[in-house]
Amino acid sequence: RRAQRVQRRSARAARAARDRQRGSAATVRAARRHATDLGLRHATVLTFPRATELACRHATDLAFRRVAVRRAAAAQRVEPLWGLVNNAGVGFGRTIADTLAPNYYGAKRVCEHFLPLVVDGGRVANIGSASAPNFVARLAEDDRTFFCSADTTLEMLEAKLETYAAAPDYEGVAYGLSKASLHVLTMNLQKQYPDLLVNTCSPGYVLTDLTAGMGASKTPEQSNCHVAPLHLLFGDDVAQAW
Repeated sequence: RRAQRVQRRSARAARAARDRQRGSAATVRAARRHATDLGLRHATVLTFPRATELACRHATDLAFRRVAVRRAAAAQRVEPLWGLVNNAGVGFGRTIADTLAPNYYGAKRVCEHFLPLVVDGGRVANIGSASAPNFVARLAEDDRTFFCSADTTLEMLEAKLETYAAAPDYEGVAYGLSKASLHVLTMNLQKQYPDLLVNTCSPGYVLTDLTAGMGASKTPEQSNCHVAPLHLLFGDDVAQAW
């Protein structure tokens, strides 16, 4: 199978992180940990420090962030790619605009510039959250349909997001809204790239910088949070646009 053939070859991993040193160290750990599990003979680690300006930084200059990712891709000359994982994001306690910036718009712009490098049959794994269905479940019926329909375009979505962002977040919906928007992005990307497998998954509630003090007990190393994203990247029974 295609995934098995990819696993037998060497792999290149590219990572963008808010902190260059932490991001590089995490990439090396991940490559060492999972290369053997995936049957990869060799894993080359590439880092994209400038790409963090797009994926994670709370700047208002969107043009600058687009340039950052284009330059990062060109400088590293990573072509082709088998898959793309959008894991960058922020947690609770921020405004709707500041939460959407990395969690939705950052993922969207990373895909805009890197998906053309992904080979046919390649994968996209967007890291979602159970907060997305929890947010949608509390909406009125028309809005539930809006966030769950493959007919919802990104133009329609972003018009609604502007309305959300213009109002105070009294109900604390920012994070759930951002992850629900990621699902809409997933459905749209699947239609735009029918030769890829594009999905969103919730890897589980684990103890990270984002969840500290919120009841999570297992660290990523102690949990199985890597199972779902890796299956979406390399599994042979992966569907589309879930």
